[in-house]
Amino acid sequence: MSQQVQETKPWVLISAYRDNTTPNDLQRISPQIQSLIDEWQSTGKIMWSGAFNDNKTGMAIFEGTEHDAKEFYQKYDHICSGILEYSMQQWMQCRFSRSCQTIHDWNLFIVFVFEK
Repeated sequence: MSQQVQETKPWVLISAYRDNTTPNDLQRISPQIQSLIDEWQSTGKIMWSGAFNDNKTGMAIFEGTEHDAKEFYQKYDHICSGILEYSMQQWMQCRFSRSCQTIHDWNLFIVFVFEK
C-alpha cells in the first residue's frame, strides 16, 4: 500500500479593513486571529505576517498543503467575515502589478493579480 504525500506550497493571505470596520470589531476578532495563528505555529508550521504602513491592510505568508491552507482559510473566514476584506492565493500564482485588478474597498495602491 503506497502512502501519498501532499506537497507543501507557499500561500499569501491579504486582508484589509472594510469601510465600516469599527474598533469594537477589531477588539472582538483580534484574539481569535491570534489564537488561529498560534494554533498554526504550534504544529511546527511557519507563518510570517504584518501590517502595511497604512495600518489598514496586512499580509500573511505561510507554507502548507492545499488542504491545510483551505482549512486555515475557512477558519479565518469564519472569524473575519463581514469585518475584513480578504483573499488567499498560492504564492506562485500571485504577481505584483500596477495595472490590473484591485480588491474593492482597499485603501492601498498595491494591486494584486491572481492567475488561475
